Amino acid sequence: MGRQRGPAPSAGTGPGSIGRQQGWLSHGLRPGRAQQPRFVPGSLAPGKKRLLKFSYMPGLPGAFSRTYQLKVGDLEPENICLKGEASFPMISLDLPWNIRGNEKYEKILKQLIKPLQQDNQRNKSVVLKKTQSLKTKTLKSQTLKTQSTNSQTLKTQNPKTRDLQPSVLASGTVSDTQLQIKMIRMLIEKAALELQQRLTSHPLKSRFPDKELCQSLVKAGNSLDSRKALVLVAVTRCIVELPQYVLDMGPVLKGYTESHSLKITNPGQIHVSFQVDVSVLQDTGFSVGLDQVICLPPNNSVDFDVHFESAHKPYGDVEVVLPIEVTKGPMYSIRIRATVLELSLTLSKNRLQFSDIVAGDCQVETIQLYNQFPESCKWFIASNKPALRRSYKNELELIICGSSNRLKLHLSGQGLEPRLEFRPPALKMGGMPVDSDGVEATVVVKNPCNFPTESYLMDFHEHLLEKEKILRSEYQKRFFLPPRAAAATLFREVLQNHGAQWRPKAQEAELKARAEAEAKAMGKAAAVPKTPTPRILLRERLKADSLTPSAFQKEMSLSTKQRLARAKKLSLPQVVQPQDKPGTSHHKFSAAVPEQRSFQPCPPEVVFQNYSPGEVCEVPLVLRNRDKVPHLVKVTLKSSPYFQLVGPNDACRKVPPGLYTTVRILFTPGQKKDYFHQLLCTTESEEFIVPVWAIGARAILDFPDQLDFSTCPVKYSTQKTLLVHNVGNRPACYELSTQSPFSVTPAMGTLDVGDAVEVAVEFQPLKTGDHSRSLVVHYDTGEDTHTSLHARAVDAHIELDRNTVTLEKTYITMSNSATVVIHNRSDITARFQWKAVDTEEQEEQLRLRQYHRIYQQQRHKLYSFLKEREVGITCRERLALLNHTFQSEIAKIRGDPMLLDDDIFSLEPKEGEIMPKCSAEISVFFTPQAAQVYERTVYCDISGRENRLPLLLMGEGLGPRVHFHFEELNIGEVFVRVTHRYEAYLINKGPIEAPFKLIPPTTAMGSCFTFLPQEGIVAPEKLQAIRVSFCPTIRGEFEEQFCFHVAESPKPVIFTVRGSVMGPTFHFDVPALHFGDIAFGFPHTLKCCLFNTSLTPMGFSLYIPGDGLGVPSVSSTTQIGKPSSQLWRKEVQVLIKPQEFTINPPSGTVRALGSQDIKVTLCPNTVGDYNLELVLDAEDVGRKVFALPLTARCIVPTLRVLNPVVELGHCCLKVLYDEKVTLVNDSDFPGCYCLLPQEHKEEAAAWYYSLAPSGIIEAHSSVQIPITLQAQLLGKCSLTAKLAMFGRPESPLEIRLECVGQGPVVYVHPREINFGSIPVLEDCSKTLHLANQCEIPATFQVELAVERSCWRIEPSKGVVPPRSEVSVAIVANLNDTVKFQEKVKVLIENNPVTIISLQAVGIGTTVVTDKPLVPKLDLKSCFSFSRCFYHFQLTNRGRRTQRLYWSTEGFRTFRRSARAPAPAGTQGKGAPPMPRPGSPVFKLCPVQVDLRPGQTVDMVLEGCSSTVQEVKERLLCHAVVGKETAKKQILQTDVICNFICPAVQMSPRAIAFRVEKKPSDVLKLQYQPLTLKNTSSLPFSVVLDLEQPFLVCNVNQKPLPANCKVSLCGLVQWGLRRRDVVLHFCWELLKLRSSFCSVSSGLA
Repeated sequence: MGRQRGPAPSAGTGPGSIGRQQGWLSHGLRPGRAQQPRFVPGSLAPGKKRLLKFSYMPGLPGAFSRTYQLKVGDLEPENICLKGEASFPMISLDLPWNIRGNEKYEKILKQLIKPLQQDNQRNKSVVLKKTQSLKTKTLKSQTLKTQSTNSQTLKTQNPKTRDLQPSVLASGTVSDTQLQIKMIRMLIEKAALELQQRLTSHPLKSRFPDKELCQSLVKAGNSLDSRKALVLVAVTRCIVELPQYVLDMGPVLKGYTESHSLKITNPGQIHVSFQVDVSVLQDTGFSVGLDQVICLPPNNSVDFDVHFESAHKPYGDVEVVLPIEVTKGPMYSIRIRATVLELSLTLSKNRLQFSDIVAGDCQVETIQLYNQFPESCKWFIASNKPALRRSYKNELELIICGSSNRLKLHLSGQGLEPRLEFRPPALKMGGMPVDSDGVEATVVVKNPCNFPTESYLMDFHEHLLEKEKILRSEYQKRFFLPPRAAAATLFREVLQNHGAQWRPKAQEAELKARAEAEAKAMGKAAAVPKTPTPRILLRERLKADSLTPSAFQKEMSLSTKQRLARAKKLSLPQVVQPQDKPGTSHHKFSAAVPEQRSFQPCPPEVVFQNYSPGEVCEVPLVLRNRDKVPHLVKVTLKSSPYFQLVGPNDACRKVPPGLYTTVRILFTPGQKKDYFHQLLCTTESEEFIVPVWAIGARAILDFPDQLDFSTCPVKYSTQKTLLVHNVGNRPACYELSTQSPFSVTPAMGTLDVGDAVEVAVEFQPLKTGDHSRSLVVHYDTGEDTHTSLHARAVDAHIELDRNTVTLEKTYITMSNSATVVIHNRSDITARFQWKAVDTEEQEEQLRLRQYHRIYQQQRHKLYSFLKEREVGITCRERLALLNHTFQSEIAKIRGDPMLLDDDIFSLEPKEGEIMPKCSAEISVFFTPQAAQVYERTVYCDISGRENRLPLLLMGEGLGPRVHFHFEELNIGEVFVRVTHRYEAYLINKGPIEAPFKLIPPTTAMGSCFTFLPQEGIVAPEKLQAIRVSFCPTIRGEFEEQFCFHVAESPKPVIFTVRGSVMGPTFHFDVPALHFGDIAFGFPHTLKCCLFNTSLTPMGFSLYIPGDGLGVPSVSSTTQIGKPSSQLWRKEVQVLIKPQEFTINPPSGTVRALGSQDIKVTLCPNTVGDYNLELVLDAEDVGRKVFALPLTARCIVPTLRVLNPVVELGHCCLKVLYDEKVTLVNDSDFPGCYCLLPQEHKEEAAAWYYSLAPSGIIEAHSSVQIPITLQAQLLGKCSLTAKLAMFGRPESPLEIRLECVGQGPVVYVHPREINFGSIPVLEDCSKTLHLANQCEIPATFQVELAVERSCWRIEPSKGVVPPRSEVSVAIVANLNDTVKFQEKVKVLIENNPVTIISLQAVGIGTTVVTDKPLVPKLDLKSCFSFSRCFYHFQLTNRGRRTQRLYWSTEGFRTFRRSARAPAPAGTQGKGAPPMPRPGSPVFKLCPVQVDLRPGQTVDMVLEGCSSTVQEVKERLLCHAVVGKETAKKQILQTDVICNFICPAVQMSPRAIAFRVEKKPSDVLKLQYQPLTLKNTSSLPFSVVLDLEQPFLVCNVNQKPLPANCKVSLCGLVQWGLRRRDVVLHFCWELLKLRSSFCSVSSGLA
């Protein structure tokens, strides 16, 4: 980049001087900024040193190097190389990047992946060339080449390049963390270079992103190197824009919570601090469990969780960008998104059409519900009430829990009722003699239905009545049973249920009958009187099931009289609403039965018809008495403007038996519309209502009573058109309905009077036979008419020329064809379609499978979309698009004719039309896909035929013809673990390509073979060479068959290989391993060598079967570090023997003709002899092929204690005393010992322990064990310490420890403390000395004998150090003037209690004031003639009640006042009362007061003087304390006050106004200023009083209120103008009136 500038060298530089320094960047190194060494050129004295300090600020990340030359005199320059690596703070997350569509990021990714892929391809080519050069010559050469090939293959494998596939670029997602880090460095390096170029060519702009960095660059000036030095920091902090991490939480159902764990790692070499801006997550539903991380070390990670709450979020996408700011580093961001979804289901069908069903039968249809979400979806069905007709219609609503979606399923079906026809309908038997045998007659019973019907005679088959009751009950709602055949017995479950229900009813009826019989015998009435309730006689309905259009037209054409005459011919209906009969003679002889009462109206309802508005109509109503006794009847008609009775209303009429009475009803219509009223008839025994109707205008459509289609082809539409007129007298609003296979168009409409409309009735049967239905016309007025529809469906003369088509044999991927002809010999145009199934039910099942397949595809698309979403389309739009696609697919399947679609057989054309008396030729194509025989049955669904025409298609497919040039390969004898190579040829003799693939072998020996290639394609009439490699791992003879699957071939091609495999040989260098005698827990190692005498590597495994299976044995060096281990104690029982032997190595591989050293280590943990074997398992040879004997003996040495009894003498409590115990080992083996920790330490009189409790004692040596003892209790103490030996815990050595415990010795003085006479309520202290005369600290506590005392102790507890003294202060604060005595207890730890006596006498008074009062009270200045006050409080802090008396020295005693003096300003405007002559100026209130202990009283000191003077008086306070009789003085104070007079100075003294007025002048206000000055030392108020026309105004020229007060401060000049007061027009002197009563004295 250029040489560093430095000072120029001097002209005459000689030896020993330092010359010019030069620095430059070598070629290819990264730019940076290096500072000059901090020294100046000059000479360097002999033997001296100079410090050169270098600093470097890199401009780019990565390694850097810079060289300086140091010139010394005339010597050659010395090079100084500066090297290092530049880094920047960075982090990485375990999330992918989404760089799709960003050319900058994709370009960098290609630059990173391209060289790695080239290296990978280069390595693969090298491996392939080396593999092809290997030849199979001799056994040794094969072994050596195999080893070299394996090593070369391992070297050339690169795990990094294996993962870098082109799919990374295609997907646009970067998941590899190392790849992300490399991209970040390249981005920063690129941005740094661009910024350096801009800094080189352009001046620094003020719009630099970071103000701090901008200021740094400005300070750097125009120096290029200085600016480049700050480039790296600028780039990493504010310029580089990194790709966003993507965290897709996926679909989240409403109300659920989704969580995801993330990890942030510091991949750099410096500590990193970063902060997560969680404020952007507010109100988004997302939350992060991380805020700020400071100084994250390199290669360390921080885990945190991201949560998403969907309860309060709208449906659709929720997305937010979470920024992470790295301190002095780049800005990272995470794009977090989730999709809130709502549960929903999908129906396979929206409508179910049931076929005609006989009443009592059941038909089952199946629909499917699809759930597209991974969560379970609860739903239930809400059913609407079905229409109560023979044509059933219903709508089921599926409600999904937790969702607003609703699914509706429409249901419809037709119920068939059984019918019978009798011919003749009536039998006339004629007359016959009484004694004759009877007359016979025949009745023909016909079943017009197309299903069996069960019937019986009620008079002759009474046993079937019960069965009929059961059938008419609602048992079908309680039992889900199959349909019952006609005349079949009832199901057992139904009979059992009916019996269980019938028994309680029968028992109840029996009990009721018994109770009625008993009541009748006792002469009691069994019934309770009830209130009569009127019962309406139902109107005769005009619409009936058999009402034809002509009958309806005739009925509507009748007049009122004609209809009345017709009603009289009808049979009379019964009245069924009785009343309780009174006990009269008439009712006793009444013959009317309860079901048929005495009176019967005729007609049963009054109907007016075909009337004119305004015309009066009259209809008589006959009430006939059908009883044998007379009855009274009362007829009542409620008031109505249209209906009225002829004669009086509510009149009673007596009707003789068998006769009748007539009631006439008048009807006066206002309009020609429908009217309704009621006529109430009441008798002694009943009450009933006769309806009164008025039928208005009616619409009448002249449909025919019957429409016959005659004979029609099945599955063909036959249509008849009717011209229908409205012959009624009002517009018709109607609906037309019928049942399948008939249909009518239009289904509804309106028709004016006299107009006509065409109605098309279509007959399209699906089955042959007779079809009868009704065409029902529903009028808006409630009437229905029925037109009978009849038709007969037959099969047309249409057929195939043959039923079977056999095609020639065909190779797969080739095709063949044949033809078949359809002949239409009928008179209709036949439309045909080729189908794959025989019936529509099977076709519907296929459609359901397609629904399921589309559902699975849609579900996969939904999950794929939610996992990887495209850019530019919102989630809601994408979901809507997917839903629209799904609905389109469902609609497509619903509209799909389900034509034949088969990959093997295809027919052309698949559908079409055949004209009458014509034929159609169909082409059949056969394209086999496998070598097998194909049979398919296809069906031709054609108009005019009920059943589809079957066609059987047959053909055979031929596959490739492939075989090996030899089927068996014998390789002879080979060594194990040696690679052998062979070659075989696969030949194709067929005309089509033969794709082949090796079927992986399942045997152990078969897995040792490798075939290359394992799959491929053999061209027709060509061959394929296959290389075979064999590396056996199992010894013995073998014969393996390898199967190659050939595509579309029924049998695989078999290649057989046979041979024999031999194993390696070996031996050990020693016959056995003898360890000899070993001390317990001391390991010992022996060595041996294993030799491989074969030409192949041998894998081995060594183990000792007799060794323990537990944890490894514990050595003595390990055990001494665990003094608390349970192995030292005898209570430990080892359930599993430990593992005592260690073999190194336990397994491995010995190269051919090589050897392996083996080390066997024994660490014994079991006392006794060892006689075991070292067993060898050889790989490829077998298990337990060799056993090497092992012998050893474990010994525990005998140890003894030289001084088993240790006496420590007198020991202070809690003081540590050290002693040593000598342990002696007289044996030839080392031992391990441990002083066991003390047991039951809490209850012991002394504690002991050792700083070195365990260790190792060598043979014939001794060691000293330190023991520390601490006495805990007073008196003699004797303890036993146990010393355990490792390996012999059952017999530890015992050490006796003896001592005498004693406590500290403390001298307390003095024993008595007398305070003498001391002031009350004041602290007075004396000192108590505690002297410790021993070597241990003494804990003390000093406490008083009484809880509430006048004494206190400071400090009350503490510690006296050894050989030291502590002083304790005893403080007295007396609260009474009496003598006090007290006892103090001094408690020393482990010492008896010491008692100290205390005595004191209190003097003074216990009455105190809250304000300063004694010895002098100065009230300063106060106005004369004005009272001054001083408030204070007196408190009794003593123990006894005190009575206080106040007086003034030199004056008589104050008289007690009943009330306190009034405060200042409350006495009005008059002067205050002055003190009488000879009385004091100041007085106190109250003068006398009683103070109980702790009581406080308020006191007021009042003073007033009529003259200006300075007053000084002395107040005295005497008290009587408790029960004492004498008074004593307790307080004395001098009160001083200066009484003064207020003074005011006015300027000016006079104010004059002059006005010269002319007649034309308008007078204006004039103003003059007035100044008031307070010359006294206290503030006071004045009142300005003026008379009209003068006013006092403020500065705004507004008058002040009357008697306005003005405050004047002491010795301050006050002007009216300055105080916003101005005098207005002064014609006379200003009268000034002082208001002394309102002057404030300023006292408290």
